[in-house]
Amino acid sequence: MFNISPKSDLLTKTKSTILKLQKVEDALNDRFYGLEKAIHCMILGAASFEPVIFIGPPGTAKSRLIRAFCELAGISRFDGSSVGRDYYFEYLLTQFTEPSEIFGYLNLKSIAGQGKVTRDTGGMIQHAQVVFLDEVFNASSAILNSLLTFMNERRFHDRGQVIDVAMKLLFAATNRPPQEANLD
Repeated sequence: MFNISPKSDLLTKTKSTILKLQKVEDALNDRFYGLEKAIHCMILGAASFEPVIFIGPPGTAKSRLIRAFCELAGISRFDGSSVGRDYYFEYLLTQFTEPSEIFGYLNLKSIAGQGKVTRDTGGMIQHAQVVFLDEVFNASSAILNSLLTFMNERRFHDRGQVIDVAMKLLFAATNRPPQEANLD
């Protein structure tokens, strides 16, 4: 009448991940007083592969919380070592950030040598499984529009070519939501 086999298989396959996320949540709650709801949202985002954005005034530990989560989850280490160049991507966005800073620079040698435009994308956002964008709403509308497709469709549009991205988790932080009318 009621087949529990698929549900049982799902629980078996995800149990270790769920337990690991619970340990990370407990450790973060011990470390960050009063941020239980934010931590819970972060854990839910990680478990469901949904983007998470923290909006709050400066000095409220938004960036530190995201970095602590990544460190505790074994995603990135902040001691100068790395779990992999293309695994984790972090960037502080400003109003002067160029799209090439996060998506990769155009390779001028390929233009000169082959007459063909290519982009150097090693270590850039489209290869990362985990992304942290700090002060995300400081970016230009061109970057924000690309990020919408990135988040919602898990794709990157590069000069007419559609590229599937590796991103599983996206965390963002900002001091304020966008005020500009064109970013409503």
